[in-house]
Amino acid sequence: MLRRNVHRIVPSALLLAVAVYYLPKVLTAPGFVADDFYLITHAISHPLPSLADSGDYLYFVPFRPLFMLSLYVNHLIAGTNATVYLVVNLAMFMVSVLLFYAILLRLQSDLTGHRTPVVAGVVALLYAVHAGHSFHMVWIAHRTETMMLLFYSGAVWLTLRFIRNRDMTTYGLILLFFLLREIAVQGDDRKPFFQKNPGRGEADAAGGAGDQRRLHARPGIEKRFAFS
Repeated sequence: MLRRNVHRIVPSALLLAVAVYYLPKVLTAPGFVADDFYLITHAISHPLPSLADSGDYLYFVPFRPLFMLSLYVNHLIAGTNATVYLVVNLAMFMVSVLLFYAILLRLQSDLTGHRTPVVAGVVALLYAVHAGHSFHMVWIAHRTETMMLLFYSGAVWLTLRFIRNRDMTTYGLILLFFLLREIAVQGDDRKPFFQKNPGRGEADAAGGAGDQRRLHARPGIEKRFAFS
């Protein structure tokens, strides 16, 4: 009976373990920190930023509309309750862990001809509790990377399915997930490749550190956290 239901038990146990491990971190997190203030305040007034809208500071508000829209919706639901924002981050991360588990099962099947859910579950759990993932649950602005991980994992899982069964619906979903990944995350140079502005070259050259110096030099920005 247990062996027959292992495909249900393992993913359920995996999600439960991740929740138990990370929920204390969410509940004891310091709340809104660093660029959370500026990003959420900007998302309230600009939930869908245009290509030309990079904000006052390129490092903090690049073109990533899906991320900004998620902050706007989160504000409508939770207002100033930072814990709810972090719970959303945790939920997204848990889905990405489940997708990682599904990817492992697919690779086991394709490479060895059989699946071992317990082994895949253990590997997925080790992946989930890696120290590098803790930022997802303690820093709201890190949702950019959380969403990127979610959509990229989904795209990889769909690609493995497409290799076996080549249908246009799956192919379209792969393209959609890659597109969602792109509009959720910022570019490596603080702006997407199609948005270049030579007049902002100083900020690009200085990178994130230069932009943060200008932000911190602007007094009282956290006090203008325009929540209502």
